[in-house]
Amino acid sequence: MGDWTSGYVADLDYTHDFFNELAPTMMAMAAVSRGQRHGLNKKSLSYCELGCGQGFTANVLAASNPHIDFHAMDFNPAHIAGAIELAEEAQLDNVHFYERSFADFDQETALPEQFDVIALHGVMSWVSRENQQLIIDFIGRRLKAGGMLYVSFNSLSAWATAMPLRRILVDRAAQGTGPLENRIDEALDFARQLEQAGAKFFRDNPSASARLESAASMSRNYLAHELFNADWTPFHFADMAADLSQAKVSFLGSSNIMEHLDDLSLTPQQIAVLDAQSDPVQRESLRDVLINEQFRTDLFVKGAQKLTERGAIGAWFQTPLNLMTRYNGGQVKQNWRLGEIALDHAEYGPILEALSSGPATGA
Repeated sequence: MGDWTSGYVADLDYTHDFFNELAPTMMAMAAVSRGQRHGLNKKSLSYCELGCGQGFTANVLAASNPHIDFHAMDFNPAHIAGAIELAEEAQLDNVHFYERSFADFDQETALPEQFDVIALHGVMSWVSRENQQLIIDFIGRRLKAGGMLYVSFNSLSAWATAMPLRRILVDRAAQGTGPLENRIDEALDFARQLEQAGAKFFRDNPSASARLESAASMSRNYLAHELFNADWTPFHFADMAADLSQAKVSFLGSSNIMEHLDDLSLTPQQIAVLDAQSDPVQRESLRDVLINEQFRTDLFVKGAQKLTERGAIGAWFQTPLNLMTRYNGGQVKQNWRLGEIALDHAEYGPILEALSSGPATGA
């Protein structure tokens, strides 16, 4: 590993995945669900992705949103080379890729002065404190007033008991030689030896054993970037919110609107405990404990503007909706944190049948 990596894994490329949480339409719908104005329905927008990996999401979003000007950066030259090649093959002229570090990206002269959206998926938990601060400073300077920030990160609640396991794996891999993929396999074998030897850590933390078992079947490329970087920080939500407040952004809500409905994730007793907490930041921190949150996908806004009651209704009426899977009639069910919930067909059926013939607005 060369010094240019700053301890971040470069031996194995990151996976090629599309993350729909980064789609402006998803962000807009989440904002409407939270009763917030968003400005993401303008005729032209500027969008910046920090730490874009292979650039697959940025390319797909650029292809499906020709009215948006996308700018995406990553420090890994192999990732950026592949992203540029894909953009050229798709003949996209509204996406621009940059091989830059967080330290020098702000000096890139081709960037717009400010952005309507800044997004970073799976970055903050996997970079150094110094790079976290560089990211926060960039957001403070480059996000427009009224602009939206998407940030995802590991939550301390679910990861706290796994921190010793992660350290065991990283230290063991660092002692080995040869390709990282082989060293990951050897580190997993070593952790299993500890478990089989009756290590009390695993007996007292069954979730760590479950993580070790599931890791065995995961892609080594994914594991390398998930667990084997030099820096790895699960965040307490209040700490993340405090850090981002330096950039003048405030919490809007989860990018996943299912998380806006507490009765799909929490029992009545848990909701009562949560409702007793009036501070929105402390409420989110408490919610992470109640549901044992593992990975947060959050939206923040620079200058929140609440919709009026009438404005909120109008925003829903203007929101375009489209089915993601075909509806063939019959019982409608929803699976979420509390398990499977049967939905009233008389209430939901007509909506799904109407959308079966094509997209439609709420109105």
